Amino acid sequence: MGSEICYKDRESGAWLTEQVFGEQELRLFYESRLGGLLERGLFSRAPFSHLYGRLKRSRRSKAQIPAFVQRLGIDASEAELPLSDYESLDAFFARRLHPGARPLDPDPTALLSPADGRALVFPSVAADGRLRVKRSEVSPLELLGSAALANRFHQGAVVIVRLAPADYHRFHFPAAG
Repeated sequence: MGSEICYKDRESGAWLTEQVFGEQELRLFYESRLGGLLERGLFSRAPFSHLYGRLKRSRRSKAQIPAFVQRLGIDASEAELPLSDYESLDAFFARRLHPGARPLDPDPTALLSPADGRALVFPSVAADGRLRVKRSEVSPLELLGSAALANRFHQGAVVIVRLAPADYHRFHFPAAG
């Protein structure tokens, strides 16, 4: 089928292949005509999303946690609680990390990432430039909602962080202002 998702580990410099949760199903939806019709006509609709969310919030989904952790290579030792304490897969998915799991750089000039994930960096983007975010193209003006802000950051760097299911799904505000 299609190509793998590869990314560069900044610590080791190695190129790694991302483990995708539900990869076979996703490939069916995105790489076949029938799958595309189902994805656009059913699976991307709010009722299906609500049903899927309800299933993953149910106590029955708790049994999926160990396989989820193993398949995606999640470091369970970073989680605030032992795996057995999470009531559902959704509760684990939105887990908190124990203090110290993400050490902060003490350098006040360092910019910390607001989220775990794969970062796509654009060193310079014009105020009227276009950025692809999920299935949309947006400009800095559309993202910021202000021409003054878009002009202020004209030719500034942009980082798009894409979270995968294995990633810690909480966000932070790592810089003042």
